[in-house]
Amino acid sequence: VHRADCVITTAHKAKGLEWNKVKINNDFNLNVDKRGKLNVSEAELRLIYVAVTRAKLELDTTGLMLLNRQSRTPNAPDLLREIRKLEHRYDKDN
Repeated sequence: VHRADCVITTAHKAKGLEWNKVKINNDFNLNVDKRGKLNVSEAELRLIYVAVTRAKLELDTTGLMLLNRQSRTPNAPDLLREIRKLEHRYDKDN
């Protein structure tokens, strides 16, 4: 795993590992309501947090921004804001 040119894994299996470059795929459960507001469960948000914190140098999050079932794109700042809230919560707990 550490010597491979490319590793394809799930966020669950990537927990505790890091790579220089990480590309996030579009297989997270992101929902956008009719007003364009992002709705994501806390469990899914924690999984996204694990995924985006695996990168040491470069993080490609375009997979998170792909169209969902309702042909609306998630609002990137909303998603980042939710991830930051979760990060602050973890920082306070530790």
